Amino acid sequence: MSPRDLRATLSALVLLPALWIALRILGLRRLAGWIERRPLAQSEIDRPTAIDEAVRAVARASRRGAGRGTCLSQSLALVHLLRRRGIQSALRLGVRKSGERMEAHAWVEADGVVLNDSADVAARFVPLPSLDEVR
Repeated sequence: MSPRDLRATLSALVLLPALWIALRILGLRRLAGWIERRPLAQSEIDRPTAIDEAVRAVARASRRGAGRGTCLSQSLALVHLLRRRGIQSALRLGVRKSGERMEAHAWVEADGVVLNDSADVAARFVPLPSLDEVR
């Protein structure tokens, strides 16, 4: 693992449980707003490399960390890590009905490309309007 990958993974290991707790205290709208208001950082590494590192870091942290987190906290962590690398991304939320149950899911997109789920996630879950659209 490269030093940059290690730093990103350590950041994600801290972020996942912190964001899980912050979601319960602040709620999604306030927490997502706080993340989105943080300025985009300037990054010296190329965009595809930065995206790949951030996605891998959150995946590693969710497998090996003390708190695995939910798809929502993992997606918020990814958005946060991407912003720290100067990459604008969008938190997406979707719902579907499975039998009598309503299920929800969160994922991240950048330039219309799904980063932390399969490309067909929007076909499996009906995407909700973005948080910016409902404010």
